[in-house]
Amino acid sequence: MNTVLSLNTIAGFFTFLSPLFMAIFLLLKSRGQKIPTLWAYVCLSASIWGLGVFKFSFAQTEESFYFWWQVGYTGVIFSPPFYYHFVYTFLNLKRIYHKAILILSYCLAITFLIFNLFFKESFFGNFSNFWSMPGQFYYYNWLKNKSTIWIIFYVSFFWLLLGYSFFELIRFRNKAIGIKRSQFRYFILGSSIGWLGAELGFVPVFKINLQLYYSSLLIALYPLIMSYAIIKYRLMDIKVAITRAGLFIAIYTFVLGIPFAIAIWSKGWLIDKLGPSWWMMPLTLMAALATVGPFIYIYLQRRAEETLLREQRRYQESLKQASVGMTRIRNLRKLLDLITHIVTKTVRISYAAIYLYSEETNEYVLQVSRDKDRTPIPKLNSDNPLISWLIQKREPLIYEEIKRQMEDTKTLLINSWKRTCACLLRRWLSPVF
Repeated sequence: MNTVLSLNTIAGFFTFLSPLFMAIFLLLKSRGQKIPTLWAYVCLSASIWGLGVFKFSFAQTEESFYFWWQVGYTGVIFSPPFYYHFVYTFLNLKRIYHKAILILSYCLAITFLIFNLFFKESFFGNFSNFWSMPGQFYYYNWLKNKSTIWIIFYVSFFWLLLGYSFFELIRFRNKAIGIKRSQFRYFILGSSIGWLGAELGFVPVFKINLQLYYSSLLIALYPLIMSYAIIKYRLMDIKVAITRAGLFIAIYTFVLGIPFAIAIWSKGWLIDKLGPSWWMMPLTLMAALATVGPFIYIYLQRRAEETLLREQRRYQESLKQASVGMTRIRNLRKLLDLITHIVTKTVRISYAAIYLYSEETNEYVLQVSRDKDRTPIPKLNSDNPLISWLIQKREPLIYEEIKRQMEDTKTLLINSWKRTCACLLRRWLSPVF
């Protein structure tokens, strides 16, 4: 087999590195949380496929090619079950058939893996069942041996299982609120890109000559979008989140786009100048741009946030100035009324209340509140879980964030807050306490 060095080799290399980086990052950041950990497994599966593409695209022997094809297909086999497990956990699917599908998908994945590793001729056929794609490399040709096992794998995983997972995401989107609703936007976008990338990767299986790097680039892009939504979309304003995601995608499209544009439009010139090693030039350029990319992103992010957060910084400055005048007020009741008035007007929130601790009753007693349409809770016990959390953490408590923690970690402490926090926060807390 002749060595084939092409854009597909470069795309395979990027498909290997990009999801691998995100998987490592997620595993380090997740700290045992199920959703980021499961998504890290999806990223690892994509990375294994990218490694296989990178290696078999210039394999020089049939044995080497088949080995790396099997390695790459290990990632292909486990991607759909991991993805469904991610959706199953993220949506908190509880029906018996949901769990049955999950168990069945892993059982099938193990079965297909056994065929891939130990009975490859039943799964793919021998090397004669692969066809040489013009200007690319060898690829599996299902039309030649029409393996029943392979077509069951393809239809059950990449149409039925992924299709059902995508259906559940869309179905739940209309019911979601807060952080989850915003995450759905990224998840559906990322899933669409990933699914399209996977299907494009299967087109050559039916002996249709399609450049594989289209598939590889989409597969490399969608873990970035999904990982961004999982890690970053927590306490940020929606405008800030969308801006950051847009900048991230735009910059790394630029980072990838320039080397690929040079490789596509200047390939002939590069071969004349550099010979068989022509691909090193766009690959080196990609590495250099990938190094500079984060610094460009940080700079543009700061400039964008200065514009988007101008209003927040305005009211922060107003609060600082108001605090100077408050120091001259000696009447406590008047001071508390002024604080609630300034906070509601300046920050433009719908409700504010101040509680003070009473040593006599060992309770937090309502002093002032500002919202005629709500009935505030008059007292809170000092051992209230909400009070304990605020004293311990000394930071803002956000209702949507505490809901996410309850869903993700399921710890005993958070579960003990569930009823109290849900009741209190819905009733009388503003979005930020």
